[in-house]
Amino acid sequence: MVSHQKERIFFIDALRGVCLLGIFAVNMLDFQMPYLYMNPLDAAETVADRAVYIFIDVFAQASFYPLFAFLFGYGMVLISEKAEAKGVNSRPVLTRRLAFLLLLGLLHAFFLWTGDILAGYALCGFLLLPFLRRPGKKLLKTAGILYLAPNLLIAALTLLSGLAAKDLAEPEKAEKALHIYGNGSFLEITRYRMSEWAEIHHPWNLLVMLFIIFPFMLAGAGFANEGRLAGGRRLFSYYRKRFAFALPAGLVLKTLPYWAGETAGNVYIQDVFGGPLLSMAFLAGLYLAVNSGYGKKVFAAFSCAGRMSLTNYLFQSLVCTTIFYGYGFSLYGKVSIAAAFSAVIALFAVQVLISRLWLRRFSRGPAEWLWRKVYWTRGSRTAG
Repeated sequence: MVSHQKERIFFIDALRGVCLLGIFAVNMLDFQMPYLYMNPLDAAETVADRAVYIFIDVFAQASFYPLFAFLFGYGMVLISEKAEAKGVNSRPVLTRRLAFLLLLGLLHAFFLWTGDILAGYALCGFLLLPFLRRPGKKLLKTAGILYLAPNLLIAALTLLSGLAAKDLAEPEKAEKALHIYGNGSFLEITRYRMSEWAEIHHPWNLLVMLFIIFPFMLAGAGFANEGRLAGGRRLFSYYRKRFAFALPAGLVLKTLPYWAGETAGNVYIQDVFGGPLLSMAFLAGLYLAVNSGYGKKVFAAFSCAGRMSLTNYLFQSLVCTTIFYGYGFSLYGKVSIAAAFSAVIALFAVQVLISRLWLRRFSRGPAEWLWRKVYWTRGSRTAG
């Protein structure tokens, strides 16, 4: 077993906090307008709106959910190790953890926001259970093959199709979403949320998660078993090389639609290949900053938010749906992209402050406490 040190825990919390902010910036687009059914640049009324959207599209879109999935897989290995160190069978512990997360995700999707990621992560987590004890290098190799093989094929077919990204817009659905989310009652919006969720999460979508989310969980588990986040300065050369490659390569691919044309193929490559490359750059850059010493003070605030990531994620949905939906302040489709991004920064700053104050008295956030309460029980069977 790899010994996971406290220094590494700070890095994990800081990285999780950075991911929380990045995902919030992307999610805000969906909170404020029918993002799934339109080209957001069509809603960019000013230069500031356009600049903010391009910034989010290049640096945040598809760059942080891979890291969250990576950290999820990493965390499952840590929990498994902790259970076995206590003489407890880790399988039922992790099964309860995932079952609770699945239930919480469905409640979140149906009663707060359709864009929930928790249920999908829980389903992929169940798939990960048999792989947790496998050698790290094999997990990383499997993750690479599982991700690259189907996505390279899809990218090639999409490029050959020659579809324009604007052809993917659905004006009728956008108008319906604007009307219901902007003016509907809680019951009307809940009904629409459920139907929208069912339409998005069809069986094909579940298969797509196998190639889009699950490989990053495998990679996270592989990094945990290899000890690649717990090596301190010893791994600086490893991360410097990856940062030097991933940052320029990621930026080239993430800006592809802006310099090579906004086709469906280029947008697919931008997200599916450019996004993970920037994820690697963020991971490597933060590792170098935190473990060099000077980054700890800079990222201390992110660490606090990261320790309460589940609570903060749910809180973001609660606040933003109240602001934008008809049963709240009815601002759906009425706020500019730049103004909404300013709200992201302000709300996240508030979350950091609340997280700091909360963690002075408690060791974990309220949602994290409940989650832990569910999966750590005295009735767990001892490991054989």
